Amino acid sequence: NASPTITVDAFDSNGTGFKTAVISNRRAYVGNFRMVTESGLIKEFPDAIMKSNVNQFDSFSENGILEVSVNDGDEIIKLEEFADRILCFKRNTLYVINISSEDEYLEDVLPGYGIEEPHQAVKTQHGIVFINSSGLHLYSGEGEITNLTATKRKPWEYNNEGKRFPIGFYFKEAVPTIGYDRENDKIIVLRSSRAIDFQVDITTDANQTLEVAIQTGYLYSANGKIM
Repeated sequence: NASPTITVDAFDSNGTGFKTAVISNRRAYVGNFRMVTESGLIKEFPDAIMKSNVNQFDSFSENGILEVSVNDGDEIIKLEEFADRILCFKRNTLYVINISSEDEYLEDVLPGYGIEEPHQAVKTQHGIVFINSSGLHLYSGEGEITNLTATKRKPWEYNNEGKRFPIGFYFKEAVPTIGYDRENDKIIVLRSSRAIDFQVDITTDANQTLEVAIQTGYLYSANGKIM
């Protein structure tokens, strides 16, 4: 019997596909996927990774599911690739998978370095940068992960008036988004991806003027210096 296969598309009309993917070592690696079994049923693998055949980026089989995939019930949010490693971001944990040889192996398990949304991780020329409730982080493939905002701005910081207006980049119902400006080598941090990010000032004159100042976000250089 032929092995079950999926097509390289986000979830298609047949219910098969994947939510995140990277290409490395002449293979496609997909995470959080669905596939059609030999019996014709759709089976879900929200916390597993599967690799394609060499040079066949749209050809997958059940034999390609990585043994290093951790079946912990925590769904995969995003895969990124850097320095012969796949970074498997789940909601609560980051798994670092070494793919420098034919046999992949789990190199590191890092609790507390998960992300909530795919737009919270991006590849740069220095490594993978990602953001969560503990800061903006850089994985360079060498040494420990660096917190780029450790001495810059606290994720949950508020202004001097108390907890009236948040000035940090992580607060309730406002998950941040990051991007990378390759030409200027800068990380762009947008505080809110779910709502308009604003600060409201109300004057006390007779007209009760309402002034709204839009805060579009922050710019960081590659070493985390706020611009």
